Amino acid sequence: MIKKYTISKDKKYYRAFTDLMLLNDILYCTFCEMNKETNESNICISVSKDRGKTWSNRKIISHKLSDEGRWDGTKLCKLENKIILLSTWYLNNDETKKNSYVYMWYYDNNFNYINGPIKTSINGIVPDKIIELDDRWVISTHEKNKSKRETYIFTSFDNGKNWNKKILAKSDVYDLCETSIVKIDNNTLVALMRENSHQGIDCLKVISYDKGETWSDIYKMPIPACHRPIISELNEDKYLITYRFDYANFKGKGNHGNMFLGCICTKQDLLEKNRDNIVLKIFPIDYDRNINSNCGYSGQIQFDDGLIYVSAHIVDDNPVAQIRGYSFYLSDIFIDQ
Repeated sequence: MIKKYTISKDKKYYRAFTDLMLLNDILYCTFCEMNKETNESNICISVSKDRGKTWSNRKIISHKLSDEGRWDGTKLCKLENKIILLSTWYLNNDETKKNSYVYMWYYDNNFNYINGPIKTSINGIVPDKIIELDDRWVISTHEKNKSKRETYIFTSFDNGKNWNKKILAKSDVYDLCETSIVKIDNNTLVALMRENSHQGIDCLKVISYDKGETWSDIYKMPIPACHRPIISELNEDKYLITYRFDYANFKGKGNHGNMFLGCICTKQDLLEKNRDNIVLKIFPIDYDRNINSNCGYSGQIQFDDGLIYVSAHIVDDNPVAQIRGYSFYLSDIFIDQ
């Protein structure tokens, strides 16, 4: 069964937008925290040395840059020769102004701090992890143009010194944002996107066969009401998608959904263009009981023995969002009789 753990919880600090990294059998969880009373906006990290059962008190990595913004999303990127922590400084909560940029903190392979935060030329909010290919790095963000959003792909051929920007996906029908990219092989990438109309639309994806230079038409996966999907590769040729179930645009309290779900799929499912040929396993991870429910925005890792660990924010038994951890094996999801 899925086991639940508290990663970080405080009655005054709203904590969300989490990610995970496994390094030398130590789990690192990064997240943003905000306090309206003190006008704080911090990037924090907690550490677990017992596979996510207990966690250290949070350590603040960075305070706010000014009074005109907040940190938006955190990602831990374990690359070949370094580790990068990244986040967007989101100015004035207005993505239409296109003045929010990604900042990066650099660490060595043992997670010793080198320097940062360093402002990049990557603009947009809710940045994804850096995907490292043989000759480039790629990363995605999004911004809002008039009534709808569009997603971007940034490519660097010099280890992040310079970035080239292209449109990843845009649509006159869908409101696309918050991309999560997974590498299928050195040339093939699949990008899952949040659709922000709150109409219960399936998970949307685009595929690149040339390292992100060009992208396919938009295809559907049979994951209804899929909001803020995060994907990572597991063992045994399987992939994990975690997301919040966002089936309607409720006004006021609890308008961010109250169910946090997972989905197991295969490489064939991700590359399949016909929705009816895709077979998935959707399962519940948690339920937010709070009348002001707000869950999702997750991180994922897998230990060598197959144990999967997921982090996400959820309100539930707290006045504001907390960070919670979940551990399970695939055998907790599948029973083969």
